[in-house]
Amino acid sequence: MKFRGVKKSLAVLLAATVLLGNAVSVPYVFASESENLEGQNGAEDNTGGIEVSDSVDDSSKEAEIEDETKAEEGEEIPTEDSGEEADPEEDDSEDEMEGSKETAPSVEYQVHVQSHGWMESVKDGETAGTTGESKRIEALKIVLTGTDNEELAGSGIEYQAHVQGSGWQEPVKDGDVAGTEGESKRVEAVMIRLTGPIAEQYDIYYRVHSQTYGWLDWAKNGEKAGTSGFSKRVEAIEIQLVEKRGDAPGETENCYVYQRVKYQAHCQSYGWQNSVGEDEMAGTVGEGKRLEALKLQLPETEYAGGIEYRVYLQTDGWQEWKADGQIAGTVGEGKRMEAIEIRLTGEMAQYYDVYYSVHMAKIGWCNYASDGETTGTMNLSKPIQAIKICLVKRDVDTEPDTSGDKFVSGYASSDFYYSAKVKGGSDTG
Repeated sequence: MKFRGVKKSLAVLLAATVLLGNAVSVPYVFASESENLEGQNGAEDNTGGIEVSDSVDDSSKEAEIEDETKAEEGEEIPTEDSGEEADPEEDDSEDEMEGSKETAPSVEYQVHVQSHGWMESVKDGETAGTTGESKRIEALKIVLTGTDNEELAGSGIEYQAHVQGSGWQEPVKDGDVAGTEGESKRVEAVMIRLTGPIAEQYDIYYRVHSQTYGWLDWAKNGEKAGTSGFSKRVEAIEIQLVEKRGDAPGETENCYVYQRVKYQAHCQSYGWQNSVGEDEMAGTVGEGKRLEALKLQLPETEYAGGIEYRVYLQTDGWQEWKADGQIAGTVGEGKRMEAIEIRLTGEMAQYYDVYYSVHMAKIGWCNYASDGETTGTMNLSKPIQAIKICLVKRDVDTEPDTSGDKFVSGYASSDFYYSAKVKGGSDTG
């Protein structure tokens, strides 16, 4: 380090000597002469009249000496452009990142809300609609953006709505209207799916805010989101794209609530009542009214199959099996239903059990029977007054109580015999 400092001192001393020699050889310029010489040799500085042009030359020589000294000592000599040269690869990567941001796919959606009309479009998981206002969504439009590049060309989005009074509409796509306008009908559920190349790279997730239930869990890729069979309005919706194998935005187990079974009873004095479902009561209790007929159906099923049922009628006994909305019992004949059997068919019978309980005159509610068991009474002239039915998924749902009596049978006339002795005659049997 000391040797290096001595070298630098020698270099500075040498530069000063050269500068002094130049200064001695150049005559002083007086003020009277400077007016005539102005502009010929450049402007003067504060060095006592030394011409700038010579000073610039001396500065260059001094700089050259310093550079030579640094070169001998192995130091780096700075260039005129002190800025770092940009790495072309870094520039390319930055351009690619900016390009990917510009072309990243996005989902935009807009909803038509009761008393609000069409609301402003939102995108990528933002809330469309209202919460806390009890306003129904009546229609919606969905569109993809950022798919106009070669990789995602031909991508699209399809969606359909479950509408009050109409059920599931036909699918629409790419900004078309799903639902209704001007009919005051609520959307109750939706299904959304991607089409084309984007479906191989992204999942589409969506969830709805439903009347009574609030925010349900997330559905994806064509699954149903919302409710069916409960007359519950969709009030808000959120939709977003997630790259394949990416995490879901939230829970996904409870995205759709629907009635697994619906049934309708024909009741004495009332006729056909409104349909009920999923362990609700059909019929009456405490009014002494008999059930005369019944219709059962499975509105939506996870698996292939249906539901069959038959009833035991006053004076007629067991009828033939009925299925999927057919009438079991009688209408207009005033005959009471006394017992019933219900069973599932097809793949539904492999994954679900059907449970049913009846309310009988002077007996009350019996515990649940299941899968074709008989419940009610026979030969006791006791009418069924009400019934409850539910489907339970095996190894998933909780089974209702099946303990206790489900069926009570009396004696038929054929079961009786008697023996008597007539006065003055022989025995008879």
